[in-house]
Amino acid sequence: RVGTLIGRVEEIGKNRRNPADISDPDVTTTLIEGAHGPLSILYSYACHPTVLHQDNRLISADFPGRSNLQLERTLKTLPIYMTGAAGDISTRYTRRDTNFQEVERLGSILAGEVLKIANKIVPKDVSCMSIESKRVQLPVKRLPPLEETQNKLNDAKQHLAQLRNQQAPPAQIKTAETQLEGAQMTINLLKKSKITELKSIEIEIQLLTIGDTGVLAIPGELFVQPGNYIKEYAQSKNLHLHICCYANGYIGYIPTKEAFEDSDYESSVAIVGPQAASILVEATKDLIEG
Repeated sequence: RVGTLIGRVEEIGKNRRNPADISDPDVTTTLIEGAHGPLSILYSYACHPTVLHQDNRLISADFPGRSNLQLERTLKTLPIYMTGAAGDISTRYTRRDTNFQEVERLGSILAGEVLKIANKIVPKDVSCMSIESKRVQLPVKRLPPLEETQNKLNDAKQHLAQLRNQQAPPAQIKTAETQLEGAQMTINLLKKSKITELKSIEIEIQLLTIGDTGVLAIPGELFVQPGNYIKEYAQSKNLHLHICCYANGYIGYIPTKEAFEDSDYESSVAIVGPQAASILVEATKDLIEG
């Protein structure tokens, strides 16, 4: 027996490029029952699990780990968390700190919503399950000249130093840090990779369907806007869809065309080009259509 409902959490994930921009508060929750009771709770949420700063050297599952722990203790069943289309979504503008106390706070918020939704789910008998896959060719982006990127790196270093000297807010400093990282990673791509020799890269997407519940596996970090398009299309086909990124491989960020125009961190380190997200959305629609 399987049942799916959707909750909402506004307090964790916000668009890290612009907190006023689009995000995805949905907490898609699926309860799976066997003959003797609950077997598992599947839930997905679009947000980077990066409460802890990159300077942390301890192994941690961040806020989803805390959420899983609470759910397992309360429901006495196996919780499975999936990161949704979180390419540009994080806790940058919602976290109060970057320590384990904040991990626990945000994890508790997520677990609380999943518990509330799980208690409302009435699972139904399902007799059909299918899994389909599709291979998709995504265009590789064209890299800027090395000299241009080096100038961008120097500017990013100066900007970050200035913000630190001014004791700017942590969110602004983090954004500047990622811009510096993006410029450095672009230089690494130019010097150390064969990306300039490629025109496209092939990925495989998969769709697992159980009754009217689906899990879409994507091997990368899809931006939230195309992720929302995909979920809306699935809903129009009466399919409650979990998006599961970082699945069956990893090709990095899959930004929107608009993000490439902004030349931000995600588009700087992405391997794919500006059309990749729209190509992926259309391929996913074909997969949902069957």
